Amino acid sequence: MQGPAGLDHTVEHTTVDVPIPLTVGEYQLVQRWVDDDPVTYSYEDDRIEDGRHRLWLTRPYTQGSPVPMVSSNLHQLRSCLVNDPPGMRESGIERLEEAERWWSSEAADQHRRENMRHRRMLAMAYLALTDPTPIPRRWLKEYAGDERATLAALGELHQAGRTDRTLLQDELCWAWRYCPDGRGIGRDVAISMFRTLADGDGFTVAGQPAHRPERPLQLWRGATAINRTGVSWTSNPEIAQHFAHTRQSPGQVGHVWTAHIPPGRMLAYLPDEHEFIVDLAGMESLVHEAPAAQSRKISWSTRRAVKRLTRVAAKRRR
Repeated sequence: MQGPAGLDHTVEHTTVDVPIPLTVGEYQLVQRWVDDDPVTYSYEDDRIEDGRHRLWLTRPYTQGSPVPMVSSNLHQLRSCLVNDPPGMRESGIERLEEAERWWSSEAADQHRRENMRHRRMLAMAYLALTDPTPIPRRWLKEYAGDERATLAALGELHQAGRTDRTLLQDELCWAWRYCPDGRGIGRDVAISMFRTLADGDGFTVAGQPAHRPERPLQLWRGATAINRTGVSWTSNPEIAQHFAHTRQSPGQVGHVWTAHIPPGRMLAYLPDEHEFIVDLAGMESLVHEAPAAQSRKISWSTRRAVKRLTRVAAKRRR
């Protein structure tokens, strides 16, 4: 995660009509007016606020290319991060929250997607200005930028100590579903997040606390040999076959793997794909390639446990 210095590299673009070229004398005069401030703009009304003279000076060199600019609110936040005088930090947070509210309003509809980078910089500024406490859900959305990046963003924030159980209850299971097998985050980070969600050594169903199965369950996983001990397993061997044969990277050959997972190694159950999140660290020897005949059978104990967990999830949804 970038620190305060990240604010120095914010770049946004807009079309600006620059007056006639300057003469040599005018160019030298304007040079004396320009200090170190960047070209700044107001996103609320698409208006250049400062730096018109700098635009004049850069015109001979840009040849029609975009000129780097910074939003006025981000430019003002630099002093909050760098100088940090008394009261400046609180003022900066208020300014950020004003900006976040504007981006959530109807007025921002036509600009919201085009300014995704700017909104992510606001979220990074919020992280830099606040204590290392869990980030509010609305700022997670801005930090991720794109819904498909939510899981990776959660992983980054979790490692930085900026998530808690409440945030993970709201976002983790949904984000995991749209990022198969936690791609984009490491296994240890995924396990840590699901353990936090389960409040340590507990177990969850669809993100909510629940009793874990009482006995080992035979589960399956579709993966390459190198990824056979990942965290994502299923009670349905047909789903494992689907992942093995159609969800691998080009040129990668997947297989169906099976293991009898001890109850204490199961962290969560996600009903949508009959998926169990498990921690096999130190127990890799449990995993074996499934024989073709066995990969079509679900054991009685596994079938019964999954039915019970599915009923638990249905009750919680009601």
